[in-house]
Amino acid sequence: MKWIFLSLLAINVVLVAIQWVDSRSTVTPVPYIDEAGSKSLKLLAEMSGKKLLVGKESAMCLLVGPLETRKIAEQMREFLNEGSDNAKLVVQEVRKAPSYWVYFDAYENKSVSAWSEEFKLKSIDSYVINLGELKGALSLGVFENIDLAYRLKKMMKKKGYESKISEINKVDKEFWLLFSSGYAAENQKKIDEMLTPLKKMHEKREISCKSVASEK
Repeated sequence: MKWIFLSLLAINVVLVAIQWVDSRSTVTPVPYIDEAGSKSLKLLAEMSGKKLLVGKESAMCLLVGPLETRKIAEQMREFLNEGSDNAKLVVQEVRKAPSYWVYFDAYENKSVSAWSEEFKLKSIDSYVINLGELKGALSLGVFENIDLAYRLKKMMKKKGYESKISEINKVDKEFWLLFSSGYAAENQKKIDEMLTPLKKMHEKREISCKSVASEK
């Protein structure tokens, strides 16, 4: 009987210890106070399909584009404006991947025409560059891939000519239309109908009106 009593007492002690550990691991939730007049935050994804804020309630604008050409953008702007100034043209410069120009200008005591003739005799294509920073040099080729440019440079060196590589920076222009939030909300269907026939995919960005300089 003594051993049975001791066994039951030990079991009770273990159960009490387990309950005490569980109670220590329970975190009391922090109370949430809903202040009167406070506004809830919403993700942009939750606002899809809803109207933008109109007039003085919003400093946001809708940017739509890019459009294929300036001409198309201007035609759409004129059509949508209808004598007002609701749509504005925005031109953005976009830096493109550079090209690589392989050229030769180590003329020493020979004229450009003499070098050109020498290259011709050795079946090396070249022509005289007439514009830009490389004016007067002999062009050997322009490549979109720098590895191909280095390959030609290496080939020229094997033939005894030290050519060079120049990076050609390229900047393209994109044309967008900027609408006030009120106009965009009221004329969403009209704007979408104008974009639908165009081949290029378009984006719609809600941005601060003051962050973009537009062309009237």
